[in-house]
Amino acid sequence: MKLSILSFSSIFEGLKRVMVRFPFTITLCGIGTAIGVRLVHVEDDPISMRLLFTLALTVPVSVIVTLFVEAMGWRKEWSWFGAIVLIALMSGYYTFLPEIDAPDAMIFYIRHGMWVVASVLTVTFILFVRESGAQAVLRFWEFCRRLVFSTFLTWVWALAIQFGIFAALFATDTLFDLEIPPERYSEIWVVIVGLFCTTFFLSRLPKAIDALEKASYPKEVRLFSQFVLVPLVLVYFVILYVYTAKILLTGEWPQGQLAYIILGFSAVGLLTYITLFPLREQVRWIRYAGIALCVAMIPQAFMLFWSLWFRVSEYGVTENRYFVFIFGLWLIGVSLYLLIRNVKDLRVIPVSLVVMIFVTSVGPWGAFSTAIRSQVDRLESILEQNGRFQEGKYVVSEIKMSEEDFSQVRAVLNFLEDRNAMASVQGWLDEEVDLSGLETWEQGEYMLEHGFGLTYPTYPVRPSASTRIDYGHTNDSLAGKTSGYEYFFEIGRSGNETYQIDDKIFMFDLNAEQQEIEMYLDETWVGSISLKEILQDEADKGLDDEVVLYLETEQVKVMYIVKSFYAREHNDSINLNTTTGIVFLTIK
Repeated sequence: MKLSILSFSSIFEGLKRVMVRFPFTITLCGIGTAIGVRLVHVEDDPISMRLLFTLALTVPVSVIVTLFVEAMGWRKEWSWFGAIVLIALMSGYYTFLPEIDAPDAMIFYIRHGMWVVASVLTVTFILFVRESGAQAVLRFWEFCRRLVFSTFLTWVWALAIQFGIFAALFATDTLFDLEIPPERYSEIWVVIVGLFCTTFFLSRLPKAIDALEKASYPKEVRLFSQFVLVPLVLVYFVILYVYTAKILLTGEWPQGQLAYIILGFSAVGLLTYITLFPLREQVRWIRYAGIALCVAMIPQAFMLFWSLWFRVSEYGVTENRYFVFIFGLWLIGVSLYLLIRNVKDLRVIPVSLVVMIFVTSVGPWGAFSTAIRSQVDRLESILEQNGRFQEGKYVVSEIKMSEEDFSQVRAVLNFLEDRNAMASVQGWLDEEVDLSGLETWEQGEYMLEHGFGLTYPTYPVRPSASTRIDYGHTNDSLAGKTSGYEYFFEIGRSGNETYQIDDKIFMFDLNAEQQEIEMYLDETWVGSISLKEILQDEADKGLDDEVVLYLETEQVKVMYIVKSFYAREHNDSINLNTTTGIVFLTIK
């Protein structure tokens, strides 16, 4: 009994220490958990989603603020001042963060993810901003080791708690027939991740950094480094240099995957160097192995550049290739630093990564702007080679474009549509193409056909091969048609949706080959709605009116309102790619 009281008391004291040290962070996690629970029940809530994304960045930054105040030795009140400033900054950030399905959302959210990673990396070194010297580096290493171990331990506890609670709920539900809603399991997982994981992890963050250097090197880390990481690095080393020798002897171009293999080699190599770092002064072979590793990474970085050059020269710069190139430069810089410096400060690695992330994520020099410029230049060059670009303007040409060039033009336009950058080519046209009302994924094809007047070189494509039917225009005429249906669903462009209806599972599956939407009730086929007729009508004469299709069987009664579909005609056959629509359903 006394042990139980002590255990609960220690848990309470630990929770109290975390609340006192990180009150703002815990408050933010509580708000985020509440939003997460709400999203379990509300499928489409863009405001809550944007708030959750904003909190995902605010939480690690709030930890940075607290640790920085502690590192500087300032009073606790400064943490609250930093929290107020952070709230103001994040409120402004929230206003600029687009909805997830907005046309320009992709770049914003990739950049957002990069900043979250940079914030987490900053947590590793912010506590040591006033520290210097070899002892500070060893304390930093020990701090990072504890962070990694605490992260692992946090997820072990979280999964154990989740499994225990889920098993208890399942047993109770089965034995007592309580019919516990499935959403309850999701709510529990959100609470575990949002509150328990954060609190548990923060409770293990060391506060007294002077005590970190006294920790002994863990035996488990030594064994893992010597018998797992070192052999992996050796295997990578042998494979890469044998392949390099093969390239030099045969003159074959490097494969496109080579850059990513080198990235893997470098990541494992740096991890090995870092994990063995405290032993380099005690064990001679580890010190020499670290030097050899840094030397080995430099030629491989140049191999990375060589491999990348082939891809860029042929297909232009993309964000991935941009980051690979920047990482190669960073890899050379870090390797030279670790070779030249007598006192090797490991903090250079996360600090330089944070700087690199922020520099490459914004501005005209950043990954996104550079990639868009490169792809626009590539498109201009292809069009110019085909006599379709002169003096900054697109011109009509009778020259037949090759299938390869056509595919590259199409790929570039698809690239630009994903980044909401179609305005980059609008200025080439005498008359701007109206893309309003089109889904983002349709803009590239529409610009290709209606802006550049290009069709597949191997077969003709009708101007009206794709069509859009706006459901908003059909509200009046459908007002009396929706009665008698119990359920309402919206099918996305994939045409594949699954819904839980009471104790039944209803599934829509687009069969593009047969040009129909198949319906299943509890995995049993109950009927299909054919799209063949409307596809042919659109190809022949175009569709001006709303399209409503019906199906009634012994099991279901269905009305399907076609919002849009995209298809291609090829050799007198129509290939259906995507469709969207609204379904009204009654289960008999």
